[in-house]
Amino acid sequence: MSINNLDTLYQKIRALINDHKSKGVELFEYKNSPTFIIAQNNIEIIKTTNKETGQELSKSFNEESNELTLSLESAEEVSFGDKIEVSFNFYNYSNNELKEYIRASFVWLNIYSSECNKYEVEDNDIYPTPNDDTLDLIAIIASIIIKPNYSEYKTSNHTVRYPRTMTKEDKIEQLIKRYKFSSEGIVDFAD
Repeated sequence: MSINNLDTLYQKIRALINDHKSKGVELFEYKNSPTFIIAQNNIEIIKTTNKETGQELSKSFNEESNELTLSLESAEEVSFGDKIEVSFNFYNYSNNELKEYIRASFVWLNIYSSECNKYEVEDNDIYPTPNDDTLDLIAIIASIIIKPNYSEYKTSNHTVRYPRTMTKEDKIEQLIKRYKFSSEGIVDFAD
């Protein structure tokens, strides 16, 4: 499976704002209900285990409600009072949250650059397809929106530094005006 532009941006933005995958565990006591609500948001379930028997349990997970539901087979193998351990990975920001910051970045691009393509998120990807430098610019703008107090943002191709007293809006304006645009997107970063 190939990585689309949104997935690439999620990775870049997470790196810029230090939103690294973390591990978590929650422990529940089974009380005749196969459904548990995970307190942590933005999670990927790794494993659900009955602590009494050591058996891994099959389950489903609803990301919107954070409800984990044991399969019918697993629920039949769990007794009242058993401890259920749920192991998971999580981020501070969900992909849906990051997608909205990316959309906000497009607005800033449109405000400060009449030469830049008008980007949109469609079918879980970006159209027209941005080049690598444009993806870096979008990632940095989204990162400034999310973490405006950072004074340095680094991608694999660029490092941008700002005085700590500069406003978020001024950072974004200065950044966009430093890029050279063509009809294909960004062609270079003007130092």
